[in-house]
Amino acid sequence: MPGYILHLTAAHMFLNTLPENNLLRCRPDIQNNFYIGNLLPDAVSSKTASHFRDPKYLDRMIIWPRPDDHMAETGGIPEEIRFPDK
Repeated sequence: MPGYILHLTAAHMFLNTLPENNLLRCRPDIQNNFYIGNLLPDAVSSKTASHFRDPKYLDRMIIWPRPDDHMAETGGIPEEIRFPDK
């Protein structure tokens, strides 16, 4: 999934704005923890709490379908599109 690439790219771009003597830039262990922290928002299945999405742009966002969630909300597959049992 491309999400992790975006998070790592944003983290890298941020690091490049810091002074060269900043601990995030000169200590690999701290930098590694920073990168891991930037990946954590994608470690959850529901991104509602971990991503700050502006409601005004929701109509332009791609939110991947989750069939299992849909089936849980609607009570399963509608009768008219079910495959017959074997």
